[in-house]
Amino acid sequence: MTATFSALPYWLWGIELGIAAFFMFGFLTVYLNMTRRAFDTENDSAAHRLLWRVGLVVLTFVTGIALNIQGDFSETNSLMYYSLAVFVFVFPLTDEEINFVEYAIRAVGVVGIGLAHHMPVMGAVRTFGFAALLAWVVVVYLFHKRVRHKLLINLVMSVIYASLFWLTLPPTAIKAAGTQGRIETQGMMMYIIISTGVFVFWNSLWANRQRTQHYAKIASFDALTHAKSFSLYQHEAATMFADARVRQSPFTMVELDVDHFKIVNDQYGHLAGNKILIQVATTLKTCLKQASAQYQVYRTGGEEFTLALPNTDLTQALPIVTQCWQSVRKQVCHYEDQAIQVTISMGVSQVQTADKSVEDVYKRADDSLYVSKRNGRDTITVDGQTRQVKLKAGINDNYAFFVQAFTTMRLRIRHGFEMS
Repeated sequence: MTATFSALPYWLWGIELGIAAFFMFGFLTVYLNMTRRAFDTENDSAAHRLLWRVGLVVLTFVTGIALNIQGDFSETNSLMYYSLAVFVFVFPLTDEEINFVEYAIRAVGVVGIGLAHHMPVMGAVRTFGFAALLAWVVVVYLFHKRVRHKLLINLVMSVIYASLFWLTLPPTAIKAAGTQGRIETQGMMMYIIISTGVFVFWNSLWANRQRTQHYAKIASFDALTHAKSFSLYQHEAATMFADARVRQSPFTMVELDVDHFKIVNDQYGHLAGNKILIQVATTLKTCLKQASAQYQVYRTGGEEFTLALPNTDLTQALPIVTQCWQSVRKQVCHYEDQAIQVTISMGVSQVQTADKSVEDVYKRADDSLYVSKRNGRDTITVDGQTRQVKLKAGINDNYAFFVQAFTTMRLRIRHGFEMS
């Protein structure tokens, strides 16, 4: 069926504009929720994000085609349906996170609906219009990360597209002779008003989302170390424990703290202590990320951290824990003209059959941490049993670190080092 347009009385045109606005705001709400899932790198897997990204393309094409078909069968409302169809295809081009392939697929929809309303592409005006449309698609790709949030750029691109679409319609698309000028005016005005209104609405939603994410991050992450907070630990650890119970999968927890942190603060100052905490947290996050994206680091006290290792038993966890311990130990924290050696003590435990809550696992890991401290610090204790770890950096391979003499610590402090 050939697409045809009818000029409207402006009072009816205004009603259709209002209906179009309500539809677009509903469409945008759905689209925004899908966008959150499609590009949420923290809470969704890559496979789930890919499905949501495909869903965005499907939503665009299904909605755009449906509106266009509705316009074909509508006598008086075709202008509204066609304007909505065009905008539904154009708007997704300005998604910031999409790659070239996604953009190219969406661009096919924009070019396709342009061709559908301008066939046959003959004559200088429509040939120029089609070439200009392709150029417009390229320019939008180059600036698509800015179009969505810059009003002037958005307005300019909207005016250009509206002109290309409405001012190059073939005579066969005009239902009544002598109404082409009014149809072009009404079509351009409707598209530009919808585009500008959507810009304001979308950026309002986007700003609210940014504020919500900011406040959520403040509540969920430690401001100093950027490790996850104690409040988030309480929620996520309980969820991990429940999942382990339901799936009958292993779950290991590690409690650790920085050795002799009070001495560091007293001797070098709190700024040095802060730098050490940041360095330790960063090292732990790097080690765990290399092992598995599931593993989490929480700051649960002043110098205390908790590591959560879901789907991991003690046999699998011990090499990872040891790597964390060694990585911290190998690093030196430089503060002003001081080089401070940092060590950590660790306690490890996993979910057992008799455990009723995650607190049972936490308590065993915490008890093991205190065993490490009583045995000289700078060591790893698993369910009350202190393990030996071979050290490098000039220390004998047979060295059992949990019996290290405290005189070593005192000598290091005297020479500007802290070592437990």
